[in-house]
Amino acid sequence: MISFLKELEISLPNLELVLPQVTFTHEFTILGSKCTARIMTPGGGHSPCDSFLYIQEDDIIFMADLLFVGMHPSFFNYSNPLQWTNILNEIMKLPIKNAVPGHGSVGTIDDINKLRNYISVMKSLSRENINVDEVSIPDEYRDWITINIDPHELFIRNLETLSKLLT
Repeated sequence: MISFLKELEISLPNLELVLPQVTFTHEFTILGSKCTARIMTPGGGHSPCDSFLYIQEDDIIFMADLLFVGMHPSFFNYSNPLQWTNILNEIMKLPIKNAVPGHGSVGTIDDINKLRNYISVMKSLSRENINVDEVSIPDEYRDWITINIDPHELFIRNLETLSKLLT
């Protein structure tokens, strides 16, 4: 976080505040000559401002931080794992061939399902275990990676955060 803030400080003199020209509250549709892009914000799951872009003609969805492929997601104090699961359930009803995540490689509907199951497993583990430091990463997620943090450390941090969120 410190390196990010230092980079931001260096950039500040060159940053220009530009107000949005278009805003929306739930869904915004862009009609193109070859396809239609639907931008939707279903409420906060990972973050309060979660949104995704769906292009039905190409069966592709751009999910930002609603999807992590082959990576442990990060849970924050403002995350809502119950809502996140509901959002993923709704997204899985769409005909999707490719899902572009916020983190990881391009995935499929199977990767959305894997993340949904990960959240479910994490919720169960956080409710069952008093001492989260003694919990091991389940086998199906052991090869998932992280960026700039040890996978087990993020896993434990996620369990601690979920324990607080769910109590």
